[in-house]
Amino acid sequence: TLNSGVINDLWRDLYREALQDINVLFPLAEQRELKGYIGVAKLIQAYIYVNLVDVFGDVPYSEAMQGNFLSNPKLDSGQSIYDAMFIIIDEAIVSLNSTGSILPNDLFYGGDAEKWTKFARTLKFKMYAQMRLIGDFSSEINTLISQGLIEDTSEDFQFQYSTTASTTGDSR
Repeated sequence: TLNSGVINDLWRDLYREALQDINVLFPLAEQRELKGYIGVAKLIQAYIYVNLVDVFGDVPYSEAMQGNFLSNPKLDSGQSIYDAMFIIIDEAIVSLNSTGSILPNDLFYGGDAEKWTKFARTLKFKMYAQMRLIGDFSSEINTLISQGLIEDTSEDFQFQYSTTASTTGDSR
């Protein structure tokens, strides 16, 4: 059941764990020119923020992830976060499709940059669908459809657990 503890856990896990891990990964991946990792991290970052907006509305973004330096960040409007995520998704697509972009140990799409790109377009499609009451985005939606979206469960954005059991019994 959904209760305040579950919501607090979700908020904490996304901000303090997942988004923080992504912030740690960015400079390391940039230093090593791991464009595939940068692209994937940006897509996961966008996915998280889009879902935070869809669940909570206005959430911290521009002042988020400052740790103890700014423990009470301001709330950004959902629309401003969506606008920022459209840019981040486009940057992710460029990173994923750049020369030498490899994705070893990819437990979502097995290193398939085209599947990641379809996920990116599908996420943008979802965002435009969410914004349908504030404008006409039929041109953008039709462009995304023509470029290709996730159409089959084999392309779902889903973590693929290992099929090999470990000595501890945990195959994740």
